[in-house]
Amino acid sequence: MERFAILDHGCKVNRYDGELVRAAIRRFGLVEASPAESPDLYVLNACAVTDRAVRRGRQALRRMRRENPGCRLVVTGCMTQSDRSAYVAVEDGLVVVPGRDQDALQAALRGLLSGAVAAASPALDAASYDDRTRAFLKVQDGCDAKCSFCVIPSIRGGARSRAREAILAEAAALIARGFRELVVCGIHLGHYGRDTGDTLDALVPALAALPGEFRLRLSSLEVGEVDAALVRAARDSRRVVPHFHIPLQSGDDGVLRAMRRPYTTRRFLDRIALLRELAPDVALTTDVIVGFPGEDDAAFEHTLACVHEAGFAKVHVFPYSPRAGTEAATFAARVPLPTLRRRVARLLRLDAERARAFDERLVGTTCEVLVQRATTQGSIGLSERYRRVRVHGRHARGTFVRATVRGVERDLLIAEPEHGRV
Repeated sequence: MERFAILDHGCKVNRYDGELVRAAIRRFGLVEASPAESPDLYVLNACAVTDRAVRRGRQALRRMRRENPGCRLVVTGCMTQSDRSAYVAVEDGLVVVPGRDQDALQAALRGLLSGAVAAASPALDAASYDDRTRAFLKVQDGCDAKCSFCVIPSIRGGARSRAREAILAEAAALIARGFRELVVCGIHLGHYGRDTGDTLDALVPALAALPGEFRLRLSSLEVGEVDAALVRAARDSRRVVPHFHIPLQSGDDGVLRAMRRPYTTRRFLDRIALLRELAPDVALTTDVIVGFPGEDDAAFEHTLACVHEAGFAKVHVFPYSPRAGTEAATFAARVPLPTLRRRVARLLRLDAERARAFDERLVGTTCEVLVQRATTQGSIGLSERYRRVRVHGRHARGTFVRATVRGVERDLLIAEPEHGRV
């Protein structure tokens, strides 16, 4: 074998785990195949958050087999025992190893790549990231929550934190290799340090104090964990971007109770108000599940009202689909599919309106754009508030450009660069 390919599905944490697999395979001497090349080894880094995600994974495997009949197939990542059986059923000889079992994965790779010798343990190789501007920095794994719709705690286990020294060393290595934005992530990021005596609001300033040209972005946080100490730690550091992703899931208290979410709508909105008081220029994004069992018309209207009041810059809308092995999958009060589709469309329209209003408020302000690619019309990058920006002129990938927002085109901010780089 000489060439390999990896397909990552799912969240930022799963993507990070995929980079560990990619680094391990490189140490066996394989090189990553280009899009035009046929791999000898294909790895699916699977997602298990929904039944639909598992079906998507099986479809990807079948497609890869059709396109590359001679390659070896490996599935790893998040999966339940039933998911594993479903993947094995795709074809004989398929190697399936849950992502948590790194020793078993190493043994499987050694078996497939006979004669090659790998390093003793997988370690993240920053050079394996395909986007040379942003990298994920996993500080925590696992979750102790019991949300009725989520299977991930049973797959990834309880919450556990990495040692701060290891996190800082990895972050320094990523910065030294040219990454300009580190996305601090975890399955339950806000629980970082509960098992080690550390805290996220102490880790963030330590990361921000590292030398180099970079910025930090915090991944998803539960609303009860975005406290004043964390907001101040982020606000007072020029390196931490003013953007928080805080899942709402539903704006109805009855649905939240059925989801086993540990807050009410009022508590959520009060915390959002406090956050804006401490950091007025912050951008907030969220997740909302539409059509959870028992969600009636009134409950959905409550969600629309909550989204409107919170003033999110972006809402990620997820139509509910039952996940085998979760409590919610046994709930009988299912929302009919036509109703679910209508509600999703309404929330998407509201999101588009609120996102447009947020973008228009940014006209005339300055932003810091991390350039990711060049086009014939300018350079495209990501602002600190997680907005896509087109900056006039050609700028090198991986550089920061301070620019003034002059207009909005669909979901893209249009900006003019100021003199000099940030």
